[in-house]
Amino acid sequence: MSFGRLRQGGGESRAEINMIPLIDIMLVLLVIFILTAPLVTQSVKLKLPEAVDLKEEQTQQEIDKPVLIAINEDSEIFINEEKVDHETAFIKLSEIKVAAGEKPPMIQLHIDAAVPYQDVAKIVTVLSKVGLANIGFVSLPEEGAAKAP
Repeated sequence: MSFGRLRQGGGESRAEINMIPLIDIMLVLLVIFILTAPLVTQSVKLKLPEAVDLKEEQTQQEIDKPVLIAINEDSEIFINEEKVDHETAFIKLSEIKVAAGEKPPMIQLHIDAAVPYQDVAKIVTVLSKVGLANIGFVSLPEEGAAKAP
Protein backbone atom coordinates (compact mmCIF):
# COMPACT_ATOMS: atom_id res chain seq x y z
CA MET A 1 0.00 0.00 0.00
CA SER A 2 1.08 3.46 -0.64
CA PHE A 3 0.47 6.28 1.75
CA GLY A 4 0.98 9.73 0.48
CA ARG A 5 0.51 13.17 1.85
CA LEU A 6 -2.84 14.68 1.63
CA ARG A 7 -2.71 17.61 -0.64
CA GLN A 8 -5.10 20.38 -0.76
CA GLY A 9 -5.79 20.14 -4.43
CA GLY A 10 -7.20 16.65 -4.35
CA GLY A 11 -6.15 13.22 -3.42
CA GLU A 12 -4.40 11.47 -6.25
CA SER A 13 -3.73 7.84 -5.54
CA ARG A 14 -0.56 6.18 -6.77
CA ALA A 15 -1.05 2.84 -8.40
CA GLU A 16 1.63 0.23 -7.47
CA ILE A 17 1.80 -3.51 -7.96
CA ASN A 18 2.09 -5.51 -4.78
CA MET A 19 5.18 -7.71 -5.44
CA ILE A 20 5.04 -9.89 -2.31
CA PRO A 21 2.49 -12.46 -3.64
CA LEU A 22 4.41 -12.66 -6.93
CA ILE A 23 7.69 -13.33 -5.11
CA ASP A 24 6.02 -15.97 -2.93
CA ILE A 25 4.67 -17.81 -5.97
CA MET A 26 8.05 -17.66 -7.72
CA LEU A 27 9.83 -19.09 -4.66
CA VAL A 28 7.33 -21.95 -4.38
CA LEU A 29 7.79 -22.76 -8.08
CA LEU A 30 11.57 -22.63 -7.69
CA VAL A 31 11.44 -25.11 -4.80
CA ILE A 32 9.16 -27.41 -6.79
CA PHE A 33 11.53 -27.39 -9.78
CA ILE A 34 14.58 -27.96 -7.58
CA LEU A 35 12.92 -30.99 -5.98
CA THR A 36 11.50 -32.52 -9.15
CA ALA A 37 14.41 -31.98 -11.57
CA PRO A 38 16.66 -34.74 -10.12
CA LEU A 39 13.75 -37.19 -10.12
CA VAL A 40 13.07 -36.60 -13.79
CA THR A 41 16.69 -36.81 -14.97
CA GLN A 42 17.86 -39.67 -12.75
CA SER A 43 18.20 -43.00 -14.50
CA VAL A 44 20.16 -46.17 -13.94
CA LYS A 45 21.87 -47.78 -16.91
CA LEU A 46 22.40 -51.50 -16.55
CA LYS A 47 24.46 -53.75 -18.71
CA LEU A 48 23.19 -57.23 -18.01
CA PRO A 49 25.44 -60.21 -18.67
CA GLU A 50 24.72 -62.46 -21.59
CA ALA A 51 24.45 -66.20 -21.31
CA VAL A 52 27.69 -67.91 -22.27
CA ASP A 53 28.60 -71.53 -22.77
CA LEU A 54 30.55 -72.83 -19.76
CA LYS A 55 33.42 -74.14 -21.91
CA GLU A 56 33.84 -70.76 -23.60
CA GLU A 57 33.81 -69.03 -20.22
CA GLN A 58 36.61 -71.24 -18.88
CA THR A 59 38.80 -70.63 -21.91
CA GLN A 60 38.17 -66.88 -21.59
CA GLN A 61 39.21 -67.02 -17.93
CA GLU A 62 42.40 -68.83 -18.89
CA ILE A 63 43.12 -66.16 -21.50
CA ASP A 64 42.45 -63.31 -19.07
CA LYS A 65 44.50 -64.91 -16.28
CA PRO A 66 46.97 -62.35 -14.91
CA VAL A 67 50.72 -62.90 -14.91
CA LEU A 68 52.03 -63.08 -11.36
CA ILE A 69 55.43 -61.58 -10.71
CA ALA A 70 56.72 -61.96 -7.17
CA ILE A 71 59.88 -60.59 -5.61
CA ASN A 72 60.77 -62.00 -2.20
CA GLU A 73 62.90 -60.46 0.52
CA ASP A 74 66.07 -61.93 -1.04
CA SER A 75 65.27 -60.07 -4.31
CA GLU A 76 64.55 -63.33 -6.13
CA ILE A 77 62.12 -62.93 -9.04
CA PHE A 78 59.33 -65.43 -9.70
CA ILE A 79 57.19 -65.26 -12.83
CA ASN A 80 54.09 -67.43 -12.45
CA GLU A 81 55.85 -69.26 -9.59
CA GLU A 82 58.91 -70.02 -11.75
CA LYS A 83 62.19 -68.60 -10.46
CA VAL A 84 64.06 -66.44 -12.97
CA ASP A 85 66.91 -63.95 -12.82
CA HIS A 86 66.90 -60.40 -14.23
CA GLU A 87 68.37 -61.43 -17.59
CA THR A 88 65.91 -64.24 -18.26
CA ALA A 89 62.98 -62.17 -16.94
CA PHE A 90 63.11 -60.04 -20.09
CA ILE A 91 63.03 -63.13 -22.32
CA LYS A 92 60.23 -64.80 -20.33
CA LEU A 93 58.10 -61.62 -20.34
CA SER A 94 58.69 -61.16 -24.07
CA GLU A 95 57.40 -64.70 -24.66
CA ILE A 96 54.32 -63.92 -22.53
CA LYS A 97 53.70 -60.73 -24.52
CA VAL A 98 53.95 -62.58 -27.86
CA ALA A 99 51.72 -65.43 -26.62
CA ALA A 100 49.05 -62.96 -25.44
CA GLY A 101 48.58 -61.47 -28.90
CA GLU A 102 46.79 -58.13 -29.26
CA LYS A 103 45.47 -57.87 -25.72
CA PRO A 104 48.38 -57.81 -23.27
CA PRO A 105 47.74 -59.61 -19.99
CA MET A 106 47.33 -57.98 -16.59
CA ILE A 107 50.56 -58.04 -14.56
CA GLN A 108 50.26 -58.45 -10.79
CA LEU A 109 53.34 -57.50 -8.80
CA HIS A 110 53.67 -59.15 -5.38
CA ILE A 111 56.64 -57.44 -3.73
CA ASP A 112 57.94 -58.04 -0.24
CA ALA A 113 58.25 -54.97 1.98
CA ALA A 114 61.99 -55.64 2.49
CA VAL A 115 62.81 -55.44 -1.24
CA PRO A 116 64.87 -52.35 -2.15
CA TYR A 117 63.25 -49.86 -4.50
CA GLN A 118 66.03 -50.38 -7.03
CA ASP A 119 64.94 -53.99 -7.64
CA VAL A 120 61.32 -52.93 -8.05
CA ALA A 121 62.35 -50.21 -10.52
CA LYS A 122 64.35 -52.77 -12.53
CA ILE A 123 61.38 -55.12 -12.97
CA VAL A 124 59.05 -52.22 -13.87
CA THR A 125 61.62 -51.06 -16.44
CA VAL A 126 61.78 -54.57 -17.93
CA LEU A 127 57.97 -54.62 -18.12
CA SER A 128 57.87 -51.27 -19.91
CA LYS A 129 60.60 -52.36 -22.39
CA VAL A 130 58.62 -55.49 -23.22
CA GLY A 131 55.43 -53.44 -23.67
CA LEU A 132 53.40 -54.76 -20.75
CA ALA A 133 51.89 -51.63 -19.25
CA ASN A 134 48.83 -53.04 -17.46
CA ILE A 135 50.52 -53.39 -14.05
CA GLY A 136 48.90 -53.76 -10.66
CA PHE A 137 50.68 -53.74 -7.31
CA VAL A 138 49.19 -56.29 -4.92
CA SER A 139 49.50 -55.78 -1.19
CA LEU A 140 48.29 -57.65 1.84
CA PRO A 141 46.41 -55.91 4.63
CA GLU A 142 48.32 -55.24 7.79
CA GLU A 143 47.90 -57.89 10.46
CA GLY A 144 46.81 -55.35 13.09
CA ALA A 145 44.20 -53.73 10.84
CA ALA A 146 40.55 -54.46 11.46
CA LYS A 147 39.02 -56.85 8.95
CA ALA A 148 35.91 -55.84 7.07
CA PRO A 149 32.94 -58.18 7.37
